[in-house]
Amino acid sequence: MSLFLRSAALFAAVLCGHAAMAAETMPVSVFVDTCSSPVWRTAPGTEFDVPVSLPDGASSATLVVSRRGYSRTYPGLTEGTQRVSLPPAASDADESVYVLTLSFDDPAGTVRTARLGLVRSAAAGGEASSLVRSQGKEAWSNVADSVVLPVPAGTSSLTVDGVEMDTGLNGAAGWFLFGPAAIGRSYALRLEGAYETAAEATLRGVSAGFIMLFR
Repeated sequence: MSLFLRSAALFAAVLCGHAAMAAETMPVSVFVDTCSSPVWRTAPGTEFDVPVSLPDGASSATLVVSRRGYSRTYPGLTEGTQRVSLPPAASDADESVYVLTLSFDDPAGTVRTARLGLVRSAAAGGEASSLVRSQGKEAWSNVADSVVLPVPAGTSSLTVDGVEMDTGLNGAAGWFLFGPAAIGRSYALRLEGAYETAAEATLRGVSAGFIMLFR
């Protein structure tokens, strides 16, 4: 069970507790399909709580939040939640996919992981876009260093130049960090399993800025 699925289960338990205290309650809609929507694998913002539930035999846990070029460790955690702060996604270039790893000190050496996409639209309270960048718009095919790509539910294969990528999603909807892209090089992306026919796109590495040298 993922970290955020556990959080949803905790929330559901609280709802049930309140329902037991009242004679009548209003109907409550509960979204339990965690695979079809990327919301379960999207950071709700730059700060959020990660639930910590110790397995049998464990007295503490260590949480590591990492991405390429960034890592932060939260040691000595016990039952409850840990507040996590991520670098702000002020622009598209700041978007990323973070790996959250909970390691426990139990005899079995239990480790739990989750991958969360931090996208600017979600961090600002808006809706995250879907699918891969549009092939019909040249600007959306340009990538300066890295870019976060949405992966729809049901995806069985994502390849870059024919090389299989490990999204860590196992068919669920989520996010994939593409890059770093070399300037001037084109990359062929192919996505299979989510649609009747494979989806393809070409991304091209470009410079993040313009530099003029005078001699």
